Amino acid sequence: MKMNNRTMIVCISTVLLASLSGAEAATTLTAWTFDSLAVGINSSPQPSTGLGTATALGMNNSYNNTNSLSNPDIQSLAGSSSGGANSWRVHGFSSISGSRGNGWSTNAPIGTQGAQFTGSTFGYYKIKVSFDVYATADAEANLQVQYSTDGSHWFNANIASAARGVIATNTTSASTVNGTFLQLVSGWNNQVTADLSGLSGMDNNASFAIRMVNASTGTDCVDTTGAIYNNTSGSWTLDNVVIQGQTIDV
Repeated sequence: MKMNNRTMIVCISTVLLASLSGAEAATTLTAWTFDSLAVGINSSPQPSTGLGTATALGMNNSYNNTNSLSNPDIQSLAGSSSGGANSWRVHGFSSISGSRGNGWSTNAPIGTQGAQFTGSTFGYYKIKVSFDVYATADAEANLQVQYSTDGSHWFNANIASAARGVIATNTTSASTVNGTFLQLVSGWNNQVTADLSGLSGMDNNASFAIRMVNASTGTDCVDTTGAIYNNTSGSWTLDNVVIQGQTIDV
């Protein structure tokens, strides 16, 4: 049977449309947009979609003789990738009068300061995580994404993309995480994505957890200008934290 060009184009288009319609779309499993939450102190903001927990990490400490207490809060800060202006700032405050400490410190070990989010991936695979993060000009600039299958053991995730900031890889310094991390720039660093597809234990896991934490310690800690972090100021603010996956075929 002969086919003219028009018939051939129609056939090809039909095949492509069938393929696209059959492709699985990613489902949002748990997400935090913070837009339905009141502005003010909030140590564990509830997700806007799904079930999960959010916790600030490493802000209770006595680094630099400041006796910092964790003090995360919902604030209004426009400029993230989508939704309203509300977002979640991670920082502390010093209980010592006159001290400028705010919880963040170059003395903190790698991967101990930032935020943790949990959310089940039960029934799903091809897991991806995305988020927006605002860094003040004097904030710690080196951020890593960690993942866990049990909430206790943590591993560095590969950062696949980011609309701003620089994805870097460390293989030499003991004071920075081995592998990929994000060098934040001042302001919003939107649509940061970590692709966890194919990693053991990520799929179908009710104990899935992620962290956005400091990638460096000591003199490797720098602010968004490239200067050594000063231990007295700066913070990260998170928005549009999304855990997504595709349904496992049964």
